[in-house]
Amino acid sequence: MEPAPIDFAAEGLLDGLDGEARAERLALLEQLTAEGVPMSELRRTTASGTVIFLPADRVIVGPERYTAAGGVRGAAAVDMEFLVAARRAMGLPIPEPGEPVYTEAELESARRVLIAREAGISDNEILELAARARPRPLPGAEALRALPLKLVLEPRHERT
Repeated sequence: MEPAPIDFAAEGLLDGLDGEARAERLALLEQLTAEGVPMSELRRTTASGTVIFLPADRVIVGPERYTAAGGVRGAAAVDMEFLVAARRAMGLPIPEPGEPVYTEAELESARRVLIAREAGISDNEILELAARARPRPLPGAEALRALPLKLVLEPRHERT
């Protein structure tokens, strides 16, 4: 039995859109849902204005997403508190515990934390390095991933 279709308007994902813009957003949301993008990610990226970049993000970063408990901690045995602290230090959003948003790159980063710990680097030093890796506060990972695509889609002479 196929799941009931999602009412994206009732979910608030079409708010403020009319006509062609609404139809395009609806088609995008239906496509992303068919590809397995969870509702939590659709809500977060819609709220941040980056939902339009999700298809490209999934091509660039890859479609696989993991939860903190099942993916990142399982692959690297890094505790949840440290994962949250590291994401905060890097200026990344803190997802819900069961939300599948972590990528292969984040799994590899978690594995490197274990290597750093084995080399005698403390958690505080790792977090300090993470914070220093970004010279100013970041609006979030979605915006960082979206910027190169935005520059390609909206060349300088077309942007206002």
